[in-house]
Amino acid sequence: LESLENACVLSGVAPRSGRRLVNVFKLMKIIWYRRDQTPGVDTPHEVSMKDACVWILALCASNSRSVRKEMCKVLAKIEETSSMPGDCGNLKDFIEKALSQVDGTCLAKMNSEKCRGILEEVKWKNNDEWNVVKNDLRLLRCFSFVGEYNESEEDIHRGL
Repeated sequence: LESLENACVLSGVAPRSGRRLVNVFKLMKIIWYRRDQTPGVDTPHEVSMKDACVWILALCASNSRSVRKEMCKVLAKIEETSSMPGDCGNLKDFIEKALSQVDGTCLAKMNSEKCRGILEEVKWKNNDEWNVVKNDLRLLRCFSFVGEYNESEEDIHRGL
């Protein structure tokens, strides 16, 4: 939970969103535990991926509408990517490439030393490893807080 707290502080998560993130984190822990081949023993990749998921969720729950909007683009890019991205081999590079056309608000939050280090640890060398990462990120998208309940899809795209 320390990682979750750090991510919430950096991302500017409101108290209500913070409580929602704690509950989502609890659900994800249950999902990870149930699908794990050896419950209770996490590989270094699994630890890195779980930490990265916490940080991405916090960015998706940021008070900044522009950060939430850009994280929506990142998660959509993951859905669109059918094979391993050849031009980047870690999650930090993938996110930076997906956000290369933006104003930098989201990248500035990502560039904290702690966040950057965690995202760099999530690596892939082949399509199978990419698919493992992609599956976790697709799960993450199900729980992300991109947009608000009362915002229409049109409002989100217009930036209102």
